[in-house]
Amino acid sequence: MRVSRFFYLFVFVLCLSQCKDKKGEQQEKVVGNELAFTIKGNIKNAPVQEVILKKMTPNGWTSVDTANMDNGGNFKFKGTTPEADFYRIFVSDSLTFIVIVDEEEILVNGDFVQGPKSLVITGSSGTTQFYAFANKLQSWDSTEIDLQKQVNMANGDESLQRRLKIHQLKKSLFIKTYIDSIQPTLAVFYMKDFLNPEEEMEYLTGLSQKIDTVLAKSKYTKAFSNDLQEIKNALVQKEQSTQNASVAVGMPAPEIALPDPNGKVIPLSSLKGKFVLIDFWASWCGPCRAENPHVKRVYDQYKGKGLEIYGVSLDADKRAWTNAIDKDQLPWLHVSDLKYWNSSVVAQYGIEGIPATFLLDKKGVIIARNLRGEELSAKLAEVLK
Repeated sequence: MRVSRFFYLFVFVLCLSQCKDKKGEQQEKVVGNELAFTIKGNIKNAPVQEVILKKMTPNGWTSVDTANMDNGGNFKFKGTTPEADFYRIFVSDSLTFIVIVDEEEILVNGDFVQGPKSLVITGSSGTTQFYAFANKLQSWDSTEIDLQKQVNMANGDESLQRRLKIHQLKKSLFIKTYIDSIQPTLAVFYMKDFLNPEEEMEYLTGLSQKIDTVLAKSKYTKAFSNDLQEIKNALVQKEQSTQNASVAVGMPAPEIALPDPNGKVIPLSSLKGKFVLIDFWASWCGPCRAENPHVKRVYDQYKGKGLEIYGVSLDADKRAWTNAIDKDQLPWLHVSDLKYWNSSVVAQYGIEGIPATFLLDKKGVIIARNLRGEELSAKLAEVLK
């Protein structure tokens, strides 16, 4: 399964052992027109250091405050927000976590040595829902990635493909059932992003209407509605794109000129004279990450014979993008405008889901599309003899 283009809120999820909302304290404390909040934390066995609070913005996670941890591992943030919102606390590179600020006081307790699984967050109903769902989804994602690997290794075995598709359908049913079983909080905007809008447009439209009755004033409610309309428009454009077949095999690949992690713009056209694999991916895309080891093997095998890979990321967070490049050890060219699904290349190449690939010959003409696993190996063996 390729990851849906409707993954609106990119977040780094860590599995927590417990996350509870405080009983009897559901009223937000409002100062003027804003919600006043306090986040109190205690992380045992942590080195005394600065803790950073970041807020989700259209440009990714933006720092809004810092706090100094005392010798006992205590820290505190106080602030106001125009409305309930997504925040992320950075204790260290290995210990960061999401908090939905929707109540007056939120408490965080944990142990630095034991890591994320030791964390207990109380006081926020949204945060409780967020992690309860994330923890349950992990097993579904793990199984899906394993099945995808088996499909790749078995060269597209039909029985395995059916198993994978059935699992994906059951996963979608689980997500919808879970959403329908809870009173919507901001966490729902995270949950719904795991549904493919092309397959679940009717459900998502109904969900948007339901959320509008509960969270009518939230900026995320308006964004959700706008996103659905954009998806509907994109589906129309997709049909038009299919008709003109501007990125069909045999057509010159449209120009891409995006910056690499260092800010240097690398035009696709600058690679003419080589066979080029354009690889659309993202750090948050499980199937992409599962495919990366195979892509790396073919790159190592054919880079000396004239192959170059031009990785185009649909990430929105630069740090997540570059960390994935380093972790997966991907030594080829990488570019991104960090605009997520709003990147111009999405419409330009008719990208509906990732991973997606285009293989170009030395003249920049598309000679194959969406090759993966052994199909990719076979095609490269054919053209790079």
